[in-house]
Amino acid sequence: MMYQQTTFEYASGDGYQAVDLPYQGDQLSMLVIVPDRGRFTDIEGTFDAARFEQIRGSIVPKLVMLGMPRFEFET
Repeated sequence: MMYQQTTFEYASGDGYQAVDLPYQGDQLSMLVIVPDRGRFTDIEGTFDAARFEQIRGSIVPKLVMLGMPRFEFET
């Protein structure tokens, strides 16, 4: 697991939290959207490009305590 407390681009709304994780010296990032417990089906059923843009457009810098599985990827 990876744990970090720092300022990330963050958003929360009805049934979800989202954090934008920077990579490669801020040249790339990954937007992680996590439904609240028990809300996966609700969020999945209403998720489309407009919802993605709404979430992405609402992110603001915020101090976040982040915990998530460690992983690696290559391109």
